Amino acid sequence: MSDAGETRVDWSSESVLRESARWRSSWHPPGSRYVVVDGFEFYEQDGEAILLNYLGPSAEPRAIVGQALAIAEERGAHCALVTIGPGPLAGLAMDDLVALRAETVAVIDVVAAEISGAGSSRISVPPEVLSRKAIDDAGLAEFDRISRLAWGFAPPVLQDPASAKDDDEEPGMFVATCSGAPAGAGGYSLAGEVARMWGAAVLPDFRRRGVYRGLIAARLRDAAERGATLALVHAEQTSSPILQGLGFSKVGERRRVRIATGQAVR
Repeated sequence: MSDAGETRVDWSSESVLRESARWRSSWHPPGSRYVVVDGFEFYEQDGEAILLNYLGPSAEPRAIVGQALAIAEERGAHCALVTIGPGPLAGLAMDDLVALRAETVAVIDVVAAEISGAGSSRISVPPEVLSRKAIDDAGLAEFDRISRLAWGFAPPVLQDPASAKDDDEEPGMFVATCSGAPAGAGGYSLAGEVARMWGAAVLPDFRRRGVYRGLIAARLRDAAERGATLALVHAEQTSSPILQGLGFSKVGERRRVRIATGQAVR
């Protein structure tokens, strides 16, 4: 990890991966339903069950996946999206995925950086890029509008605040302007000393102009002021290299796979 100053937690790679396993992002598919069945957390939508986490007793990863598929099938799902990575499914072998005819749909990097009050100042932000925290109705409306334009749907953290219930405190949402024009938005949630950073998006006309860096710097600064000592991101392959260039370190991967239900799991 980076030497961003004194921290209150020893953020080893192992401890960062444990925090990654604890995180259930509030950014879920629009219109999906959150359910918990026998210790399995799912989002359900259009015949697809998205396995978020397994909170039951210790079991072999293959058995956990088999039970998840059985529950998903009982609830009418034709497939399940399962994330292999830090947590109870970390030991699922590639041979198991082949046997299940799993289709990889995304590889998400677990990237993190130790932060301090001065950490964000090392990120160069063009003077025409300004980021501010959305703290009133007008700011939240702007966060909502920019997110809809960038992602194509309403930000779940505003439409379904209960989806962020596993975070300890209220999320911080930021909007960015470039030369005075609305350009991007991004948020984070605080869980203990961990700033879980999510949802950053830049409108097409303002990409490659430092807006993304500005949103990163603003959230790091705000999180440090609130007592965070670690910034954690589940980063898409498009954003992971940018974050690593800004001082984040890759500590693991989360592989999202699609598995058809109705299979015999031996």
